[in-house]
Amino acid sequence: MEAGHIQVDRSPLLDKGIVQEDPSSFVPVQDKRISLLTLILLNVALVGVQFAWSVELAIVTPYFNVLGLSDTLNHLVWAAGPISGFIVSPTVGVLSDRSTARWGRRRPFILGGLIFVVASMVLFSNSKELGEAIGDHDGSRKFAIGIAFAAFLFMDLSINAVQTPIRALVSDLASRDQQNLGQSIATLMQGIGAVSGNAVCYVFDPPTDKIRWIFMVGYGLLIVCILVTLYFGKETPFVLPPGSPKQTILDPFKQVARGVLSMSREMIMLCVVQFFAWLAWFTFLPNASSWMGSEVYGGDADAPTGSAKPQTV
Repeated sequence: MEAGHIQVDRSPLLDKGIVQEDPSSFVPVQDKRISLLTLILLNVALVGVQFAWSVELAIVTPYFNVLGLSDTLNHLVWAAGPISGFIVSPTVGVLSDRSTARWGRRRPFILGGLIFVVASMVLFSNSKELGEAIGDHDGSRKFAIGIAFAAFLFMDLSINAVQTPIRALVSDLASRDQQNLGQSIATLMQGIGAVSGNAVCYVFDPPTDKIRWIFMVGYGLLIVCILVTLYFGKETPFVLPPGSPKQTILDPFKQVARGVLSMSREMIMLCVVQFFAWLAWFTFLPNASSWMGSEVYGGDADAPTGSAKPQTV
């Protein structure tokens, strides 16, 4: 099979018949071009998604420090994100591939994920107050930490569930010769979201005290951006090919495993590079904001607002 001028090898497992391809999982790329404006509007949702990721990366670790979580546990908390992404992203992708909902294959998952993202962001940003209402007292914030951790876990799960079908929606609706342009615009939108997410933490200073306002801006922007994409991302309901087997609860996981085993050599090499890149990335990224605040600017997570020693952020 050829992609442009590059020869892409099939998986040897496919060639030997060890793994079988599932024809019902293939999504044909349409030949009808869409306008550049429509292509941009389809990707607008990624501004809100990346804004949420950036706010999370910037403020979650300092906020857990404020709640009293140890540095070791604080770092382990971040294992939830990659693990959830490893499970949720491909599973949502497989389920949406075969969805026959009248709204289309991707939009129901995007909307459902949005609801959970907003709920988890509200819960996380109010965890301290909810913990005090439940029973936290005398400096003990075990309830707040528990609520914040649960909300953080669902936030990661939900953002992954939203992000995957958004990227797939762009691929579905763009023509074959617009695929590269569509993904380039997606990267641009993510860059805008990343810069904006970090900038808002500077505007609301100190962010650990203004976390509810920061998250309110975050999920407000996310709602607007996703609604724009849902409105312009008109989908035709998908019809399964005749004779397609009825899907069981385990089929998405089987198809993910089948996809991994049937990857081409080029895809395997790409995955290996991505593995080591993200391994290096997550050794410092979650703690970067706290380290910068405490070691470079001499901050303290327990410093009161307005004191001579700034809060860590």
